[in-house]
Amino acid sequence: MNQQREFTKTLSRWYETNGRSFPWRVKGLPLYRVLVTEILLWKTRVETIADFYHRFFEIYPDEKSLAASSLEEITRIIQPLGLQNRRAKTLKQVAENINKGKIMDERSFRKTFGVGQYIARATLAFHYGVQVIPVDENVKRLLGRVFGFNIKNIRSISRDEDIFLSRLIPEELDKMIWAIIDYSSITCTRNNPACHDCIFNNYCAYLSR
Repeated sequence: MNQQREFTKTLSRWYETNGRSFPWRVKGLPLYRVLVTEILLWKTRVETIADFYHRFFEIYPDEKSLAASSLEEITRIIQPLGLQNRRAKTLKQVAENINKGKIMDERSFRKTFGVGQYIARATLAFHYGVQVIPVDENVKRLLGRVFGFNIKNIRSISRDEDIFLSRLIPEELDKMIWAIIDYSSITCTRNNPACHDCIFNNYCAYLSR
């Protein structure tokens, strides 16, 4: 078994026991809710969004209610999350363009909704089932440590990097993405990672240095 396949199977087993539960981690959510949730999660602790999630969607249950709200009002509502000015503009753009949300390539998706690589790829994966893995600093760190594989620019994933990422994609892609997020947050943390408790320590490049 090659390391990518072993990584996928090992991490999937870990997630079944240790994965975190959040209200957005379910199948079949509409595009509006998937995309807006990813925007709320952007550069924000998941625990913060877990507390905020239901409140936001009670105020803005669909794209029509969000599009009808002023930019100032949206900014006020999401102010506790931080980055509210930029986030509010993106949410407004999403609400006004959500009906254009057919399956499209990453580049077109980013342009239509004014989002970056991670949000675009996460939405394409979670809502449409497109076989891509979104990459943020946590994903980059985990893959860099385990495989010694350096993703140079998370804002723009290269063809060779995408080929590597594609080897990690199992049947249940959504759970795999959540597993990577959780493992990098719980065990393979930025500071003081729990290396000796790591499920990959038999081949992790970082631990063997």
